This record gives sequence, structure tokens and C-alpha cells, in this order.
Amino acid sequence: MPHIRINNLKLYYESYGQGKPLVLIGGYGANTFIWMPIIETLAKHFQCIVFDNRGAGISDVPVGTYSVAEMAADTTGLIKALKLNKPHIYGNSLGGAIVQFIAYTYPDEIDRIIIGNSTAKFNAQMLSASQTFLDFYEQREDLLEQAKLWLPFLFSAKFIDNESNVKTFFANCQANPKPMSLKGMTGQFAALKTFDSRNWLDKINRPCLILSGDEDLTCNTRESLYLNKQIKNSKLNIFEQCGHLPHIEYPELNNEVVLEFLLQA
Repeated sequence: MPHIRINNLKLYYESYGQGKPLVLIGGYGANTFIWMPIIETLAKHFQCIVFDNRGAGISDVPVGTYSVAEMAADTTGLIKALKLNKPHIYGNSLGGAIVQFIAYTYPDEIDRIIIGNSTAKFNAQMLSASQTFLDFYEQREDLLEQAKLWLPFLFSAKFIDNESNVKTFFANCQANPKPMSLKGMTGQFAALKTFDSRNWLDKINRPCLILSGDEDLTCNTRESLYLNKQIKNSKLNIFEQCGHLPHIEYPELNNEVVLEFLLQA
């Protein structure tokens, strides 16, 4: 699949399926592979667009820090360049913050929105942990050691208790053909630190599904409840025994919930 030039940088994207477009936006450090457990099923109903955010995967890695506003402009630029007519948008974590900004700033250009495991403002614990990870990355580029750091912040106790799950996660991280660079992670970390939708969150009026995991240590359920309260036209689904990535822990159940929401008349 090709790169496309948006806002003076090249973004890498892939397209699956046909029908009404659905754009999926990855979180901090994520690339297109994060969506692979659910894309086959979703592509039976939609034209699914997945892409690497600026700083991630094989998209360009601009020098300096990024903002959610810039990353949202990248996404809407991609939507326009591909001539996608009022797509649904679905983002996880930092991707969920990007979804919020798009829904507030460009509401007429999108249809339904899904905010997965995200927040109106990333909490101090999450930012402190992320800064520690950045400090570690400056010293070591070992993908396995990086995966070990992220494991308890991304997954539930049930997932981690399963040795096969952990081995698969570590193997996939080590085999990642496009790992995040320190420069890209630093740029995206600035977007995490500066994002705050609390002053305008209640202005979002698109039909909205909010996803959460009851064991998410990164963006906890309390933060999802706040989103649900502030976004008037929203519904909340909390996955039980689930961490930060329900589309990886429970792909089939995640798809059931997403499709029920997106296919409503």
C-alpha cells in the first residue's frame, strides 16, 4: 500500500474491504499492526483505512514535538485526500484523543465516532510511566525489554496469567518490522502531555461509543465514565477482565460491540 503526502509529510496507509469508510487511528507508539486482530471482520462491512500516525511505523517522523491538533489534521487530511465521504472514525488511547478533537473541530466531515480506552486528559501516573519508558529507550533499544515494560500497562491480569498470550505478545513485539523510534515516541509523547478536552468535550455531538476495560491501568474506567457523562450523545461499554487493548484481548467481542453501534440504522 502507498504513502500519501499530507501536511508536508508522508503517511503510510492500508485499505481493506469496501463500503462505507471506517478510519482507525492508533495510539501512542502504535502502527497499523495494532488493528490486525479485528480488521478482517470489520472489512466485511466497511472500507477500513488504517495508517501510521506521524512519528510511527513507516510514516514520516518530523523533528520536534507533536500535538493532538496536528495529528487530527493529518487524519482529516488523509480523509480528504482519499475522498472518503463522512467516514466513521475509531481511535484507541491517543487515537481516542484524536477522535475527540476531530469530532469537535470537524464534525461535518465524519459520521459516528468510537473513543476506545482514552481520556479527556492523560493522568499523571500514565505520563510518569511513559516518561520512564522514554528514559529507558534512550539507553536501550531492545524490543523485548521494551515489551516487558509495557505488558502490565496494556493488558489484564487474566491475559498476563496466560503464558501463551505473553509469549505471543513478546514474539510479535520482537518481530515488529517497523518499531517506533525514540524521536517518534518523543514527538508523540508531547501530544499526550498537552492534550486536554475538558473545556470543550461537552460540545461534541456526533453519535459516540466509548470503550473501556475494567482493568485498564493507562486510561482507567473513571476517565471513560467522565467522557460518557460529558458527551451527551454517547454510550459506554466496559469490557470485563480487560486492559487497555480490548481489540487485542477480545477481538471477537470487541467487533460485536463496534458493529452493533456502527450498523445502527
